[in-house]
Amino acid sequence: MPITTTPNDVILVGHGTYQGGANNFTLPAGVDLWMLQPVGSAVTDGPVTALVGNTPIDRLILRQSNGAWDDFRTLGLPNVIHGGQQAPNLILHDLGDLKPLVQAAIARGPNHVIMVTQDTTLQTLLARPDVQRLIQAHLASRSALRVFWAACTHLQQNSDDPPAVYGNALAVAFAAVNYAKTHQTPAVIAAAGAATDYAQLHPQDGPGAVGAAAVHDATTANLVQAL
Repeated sequence: MPITTTPNDVILVGHGTYQGGANNFTLPAGVDLWMLQPVGSAVTDGPVTALVGNTPIDRLILRQSNGAWDDFRTLGLPNVIHGGQQAPNLILHDLGDLKPLVQAAIARGPNHVIMVTQDTTLQTLLARPDVQRLIQAHLASRSALRVFWAACTHLQQNSDDPPAVYGNALAVAFAAVNYAKTHQTPAVIAAAGAATDYAQLHPQDGPGAVGAAAVHDATTANLVQAL
Protein backbone atom coordinates (compact mmCIF):
# COMPACT_ATOMS: atom_id res chain seq x y z
CA MET A 1 0.00 0.00 0.00
CA PRO A 2 1.20 3.56 -0.59
CA ILE A 3 3.37 5.29 2.00
CA THR A 4 1.69 8.46 3.21
CA THR A 5 2.96 10.63 6.03
CA THR A 6 0.63 12.64 8.23
CA PRO A 7 1.07 15.80 10.33
CA ASN A 8 1.42 13.47 13.34
CA ASP A 9 4.68 11.94 12.05
CA VAL A 10 8.21 13.20 12.60
CA ILE A 11 10.22 13.67 9.40
CA LEU A 12 13.98 14.16 9.70
CA VAL A 13 15.28 16.02 6.64
CA GLY A 14 18.81 16.85 5.55
CA HIS A 15 21.91 15.34 4.07
CA GLY A 16 22.68 12.05 5.78
CA THR A 17 25.57 9.69 6.43
CA TYR A 18 26.37 6.60 8.47
CA GLN A 19 29.75 5.97 10.07
CA GLY A 20 29.65 2.20 9.98
CA GLY A 21 28.11 -1.01 11.21
CA ALA A 22 29.44 -0.70 14.74
CA ASN A 23 27.60 2.56 15.38
CA ASN A 24 24.17 1.29 16.38
CA PHE A 25 21.81 2.02 19.26
CA THR A 26 18.61 0.62 20.73
CA LEU A 27 15.62 2.45 19.31
CA PRO A 28 13.48 3.89 22.14
CA ALA A 29 10.15 2.28 22.95
CA GLY A 30 7.27 4.04 21.27
CA VAL A 31 9.16 4.75 18.02
CA ASP A 32 8.87 3.19 14.57
CA LEU A 33 11.79 4.31 12.38
CA TRP A 34 10.97 4.31 8.66
CA MET A 35 13.89 4.18 6.23
CA LEU A 36 12.96 4.07 2.57
CA GLN A 37 16.40 2.99 1.38
CA PRO A 38 19.02 0.51 2.57
CA VAL A 39 21.99 1.89 4.50
CA GLY A 40 24.70 3.05 2.11
CA SER A 41 22.39 4.57 -0.48
CA ALA A 42 21.04 7.96 -1.48
CA VAL A 43 17.52 9.34 -1.71
CA THR A 44 16.50 11.78 -4.44
CA ASP A 45 14.49 14.98 -4.00
CA GLY A 46 11.18 13.43 -5.09
CA PRO A 47 10.65 11.00 -2.20
CA VAL A 48 11.85 13.64 0.30
CA THR A 49 9.41 16.30 -0.88
CA ALA A 50 6.64 13.68 -0.95
CA LEU A 51 7.32 12.77 2.67
CA VAL A 52 7.34 16.36 3.94
CA GLY A 53 4.33 17.25 1.80
CA ASN A 54 2.22 14.30 3.04
CA THR A 55 2.00 13.17 -0.61
CA PRO A 56 1.38 9.44 -1.18
CA ILE A 57 4.36 7.47 -2.49
CA ASP A 58 2.95 4.65 -4.57
CA ARG A 59 6.04 3.51 -6.49
CA LEU A 60 9.68 3.32 -5.46
CA ILE A 61 12.80 1.93 -7.10
CA LEU A 62 16.45 1.69 -6.11
CA ARG A 63 18.70 2.71 -8.98
CA GLN A 64 21.95 0.78 -8.80
CA SER A 65 25.35 2.26 -9.59
CA ASN A 66 25.54 0.26 -12.84
CA GLY A 67 22.26 1.72 -14.11
CA ALA A 68 20.12 -1.31 -13.26
CA TRP A 69 17.20 -0.97 -10.87
CA ASP A 70 15.23 -2.99 -8.33
CA ASP A 71 11.67 -2.41 -7.19
CA PHE A 72 11.02 -2.10 -3.48
CA ARG A 73 8.73 -5.10 -3.25
CA THR A 74 11.54 -7.35 -4.48
CA LEU A 75 13.99 -5.83 -1.99
CA GLY A 76 11.60 -6.07 0.95
CA LEU A 77 11.69 -2.30 1.46
CA PRO A 78 10.91 0.09 3.04
CA ASN A 79 12.66 -0.92 6.23
CA VAL A 80 10.73 -0.27 9.46
CA ILE A 81 12.66 -0.61 12.73
CA HIS A 82 10.57 -0.84 15.89
CA GLY A 83 11.28 0.33 19.42
CA GLY A 84 13.64 -1.99 21.29
CA GLN A 85 15.42 -3.09 18.09
CA GLN A 86 18.90 -2.06 16.97
CA ALA A 87 19.00 0.92 14.62
CA PRO A 88 21.90 2.56 12.76
CA ASN A 89 22.91 5.79 14.49
CA LEU A 90 22.67 7.85 11.32
CA ILE A 91 23.95 11.41 11.17
CA LEU A 92 21.81 14.28 9.88
CA HIS A 93 23.60 17.23 8.28
CA ASP A 94 22.52 20.74 7.32
CA LEU A 95 20.58 20.68 4.05
CA GLY A 96 22.25 23.86 2.83
CA ASP A 97 21.07 25.22 -0.52
CA LEU A 98 18.34 22.56 -0.79
CA LYS A 99 16.50 23.84 2.29
CA PRO A 100 14.13 26.16 0.33
CA LEU A 101 13.06 23.21 -1.84
CA VAL A 102 12.01 21.25 1.23
CA GLN A 103 10.41 24.21 2.97
CA ALA A 104 8.26 24.89 -0.09
CA ALA A 105 6.99 21.29 -0.05
CA ILE A 106 6.01 21.16 3.63
CA ALA A 107 2.28 20.62 3.98
CA ARG A 108 0.22 23.37 5.60
CA GLY A 109 -0.78 23.00 9.22
CA PRO A 110 0.99 21.17 12.05
CA ASN A 111 3.87 19.12 10.72
CA HIS A 112 6.90 17.84 12.59
CA VAL A 113 9.60 18.36 9.97
CA ILE A 114 13.00 18.63 11.63
CA MET A 115 16.12 20.03 9.97
CA VAL A 116 19.47 20.78 11.59
CA THR A 117 22.21 23.37 11.28
CA GLN A 118 24.97 21.13 12.63
CA ASP A 119 25.77 17.43 12.44
CA THR A 120 23.40 15.54 14.74
CA THR A 121 23.01 11.81 15.35
CA LEU A 122 19.65 10.07 15.12
CA GLN A 123 19.94 9.09 18.78
CA THR A 124 20.35 12.75 19.73
CA LEU A 125 17.44 13.82 17.54
CA LEU A 126 15.13 11.34 19.25
CA ALA A 127 16.21 12.70 22.63
CA ARG A 128 15.10 16.25 21.79
CA PRO A 129 12.44 17.51 24.24
CA ASP A 130 9.89 18.15 21.48
CA VAL A 131 10.35 14.64 20.05
CA GLN A 132 10.28 13.10 23.52
CA ARG A 133 6.92 14.74 24.20
CA LEU A 134 5.53 13.17 21.04
CA ILE A 135 6.97 9.76 21.95
CA GLN A 136 5.46 9.89 25.43
CA ALA A 137 2.07 10.93 24.05
CA HIS A 138 2.07 7.92 21.73
CA LEU A 139 3.15 5.58 24.50
CA ALA A 140 0.26 6.85 26.61
CA SER A 141 -2.13 5.97 23.80
CA ARG A 142 -0.42 2.58 23.25
CA SER A 143 0.79 3.52 19.77
CA ALA A 144 4.15 4.28 18.17
CA LEU A 145 5.43 7.55 16.80
CA ARG A 146 6.43 7.15 13.16
CA VAL A 147 9.81 8.79 12.47
CA PHE A 148 10.85 9.03 8.81
CA TRP A 149 14.51 9.38 7.81
CA ALA A 150 14.22 11.66 4.75
CA ALA A 151 17.93 11.81 3.99
CA CYS A 152 20.69 9.78 2.42
CA THR A 153 22.48 7.05 4.37
CA HIS A 154 25.85 7.35 2.64
CA LEU A 155 28.65 5.25 4.03
CA GLN A 156 31.81 7.31 4.34
CA GLN A 157 33.63 5.02 1.94
CA ASN A 158 30.88 5.26 -0.70
CA SER A 159 31.70 5.98 -4.31
CA ASP A 160 30.42 9.17 -5.91
CA ASP A 161 27.48 7.25 -7.40
CA PRO A 162 25.77 5.15 -4.71
CA PRO A 163 22.44 3.39 -5.26
CA ALA A 164 19.65 5.96 -5.16
CA VAL A 165 15.91 5.94 -4.45
CA TYR A 166 13.47 7.34 -7.00
CA GLY A 167 9.77 7.70 -6.26
CA ASN A 168 6.40 7.98 -8.00
CA ALA A 169 6.48 9.20 -11.63
CA LEU A 170 10.27 9.50 -11.72
CA ALA A 171 10.57 5.86 -10.62
CA VAL A 172 8.27 4.77 -13.44
CA ALA A 173 10.17 6.87 -15.98
CA PHE A 174 13.59 5.60 -14.92
CA ALA A 175 12.47 1.99 -15.14
CA ALA A 176 10.81 2.57 -18.50
CA VAL A 177 13.90 4.16 -20.00
CA ASN A 178 16.13 1.33 -18.78
CA TYR A 179 13.70 -1.24 -20.17
CA ALA A 180 13.79 0.54 -23.53
CA LYS A 181 17.58 0.25 -23.64
CA THR A 182 17.30 -3.54 -23.89
CA HIS A 183 13.92 -3.83 -25.66
CA GLN A 184 14.21 -1.31 -28.46
CA THR A 185 10.87 -1.73 -30.18
CA PRO A 186 9.00 1.38 -31.35
CA ALA A 187 6.23 0.80 -28.80
CA VAL A 188 8.61 0.42 -25.86
CA ILE A 189 10.64 3.47 -26.89
CA ALA A 190 7.46 5.50 -27.23
CA ALA A 191 6.25 4.33 -23.81
CA ALA A 192 9.54 5.35 -22.18
CA GLY A 193 9.38 8.76 -23.82
CA ALA A 194 5.79 9.29 -22.75
CA ALA A 195 6.54 8.29 -19.14
CA THR A 196 9.57 10.59 -19.04
CA ASP A 197 7.68 13.55 -20.47
CA TYR A 198 4.86 13.04 -17.99
CA ALA A 199 7.24 12.68 -15.04
CA GLN A 200 8.95 15.95 -15.86
CA LEU A 201 5.63 17.75 -15.61
CA HIS A 202 4.10 15.71 -12.75
CA PRO A 203 6.95 14.09 -10.76
CA GLN A 204 4.72 12.95 -7.88
CA ASP A 205 2.00 11.32 -10.00
CA GLY A 206 3.05 7.70 -10.39
CA PRO A 207 -0.29 6.42 -11.77
CA GLY A 208 -0.25 9.19 -14.35
CA ALA A 209 3.18 8.14 -15.60
CA VAL A 210 2.01 4.53 -15.79
CA GLY A 211 -1.01 5.62 -17.78
CA ALA A 212 1.13 7.63 -20.18
CA ALA A 213 3.35 4.59 -20.80
CA ALA A 214 0.37 2.22 -21.12
CA VAL A 215 -0.94 4.16 -24.11
CA HIS A 216 2.05 2.79 -26.05
CA ASP A 217 3.08 -0.45 -24.31
CA ALA A 218 1.40 -2.37 -21.48
CA THR A 219 4.52 -4.31 -20.49
CA THR A 220 6.47 -1.12 -19.88
CA ALA A 221 3.61 0.27 -17.78
CA ASN A 222 3.76 -2.75 -15.45
CA LEU A 223 7.53 -2.71 -14.87
CA VAL A 224 7.42 -1.30 -11.36
CA GLN A 225 5.12 -2.90 -8.81
CA ALA A 226 2.99 -0.57 -6.76
CA LEU A 227 3.71 -0.59 -3.04
